[in-house]
Amino acid sequence: MFKNMHPAFWVGIAIIYGYALIFWIIEMTVPGFIYHTQIWGMPAPYVYGLTICLLVINLIVSYIWYYIPLRDERRKQASQGAGKGAEE
Repeated sequence: MFKNMHPAFWVGIAIIYGYALIFWIIEMTVPGFIYHTQIWGMPAPYVYGLTICLLVINLIVSYIWYYIPLRDERRKQASQGAGKGAEE
């Protein structure tokens, strides 16, 4: 199922799950972090969980998943086109 996945897929998965794992560990190890730590006047989970993870990281990963394989495909087509012109 995952045999022919582009490496950009695995990079995106590592970013998403790595971010979640880091803050999961922080929430478990730092006492009172969830309810008493505030960022910009809001509880910390709202900032790093909702705002950053749902908006920023998903935009970055969507860029990686769409544009990186597209760029690689264009480079591959360009190199094949240049090779055919040189052979003829």
